[in-house]
Amino acid sequence: MMTGCLLFVALCSRAQNQTIKLYLQQIAANKVYIEYLQKGYRIAKNGLTTISNIKNGHWNLDKDFIAGLHNINPKIGNYVKAADIITLNVKIVRQTKTAMKKAGSADLFNSGEIGYFDKVFTMLLDVCAMLTDELTVIITPNELTMSDDERIKRIDVLYADMQDSYVFVKRFSNDINIVARQRNKELSEAVMLRNLYGQ
Repeated sequence: MMTGCLLFVALCSRAQNQTIKLYLQQIAANKVYIEYLQKGYRIAKNGLTTISNIKNGHWNLDKDFIAGLHNINPKIGNYVKAADIITLNVKIVRQTKTAMKKAGSADLFNSGEIGYFDKVFTMLLDVCAMLTDELTVIITPNELTMSDDERIKRIDVLYADMQDSYVFVKRFSNDINIVARQRNKELSEAVMLRNLYGQ
């Protein structure tokens, strides 16, 4: 009975969310339609000025500027930080593989701990993959409408994020190594004590 009530409430909530989503889409569509109407009214009101601008070549200049935002300046593709992002990503992948290999072969961690390390590294690599995917889009012609300055600023952000990921993987790997050394030391001391006391 209780399960049925919960299911009914969940279905009602979902239907209500769908209705709200539909209303928001309709509002957005109406907003776009109103903007088109307003734009059309402005063009009609200032029609002579618009025709004059088109005739005098201003229209072509605007079109050229917008088209230029799609093309990539070679200095963007050759931007040092773009290459550094890829280099850092390769280092992160290598670091995760090395750390997982050491942790798995040391016999100092249980399966739950190994699973946790793997989960952390997998999430980190997913983030790095998203960063490199975005970089690829930014430096690929005709993918985004951005100025050169906007592309460089975005690459700078991606570079900073990739640097943070690299710092994290180094620290996390180091923490795993520290725990492994401590456990290895404890095991060695335990063996030494057993040998000393003949147990």
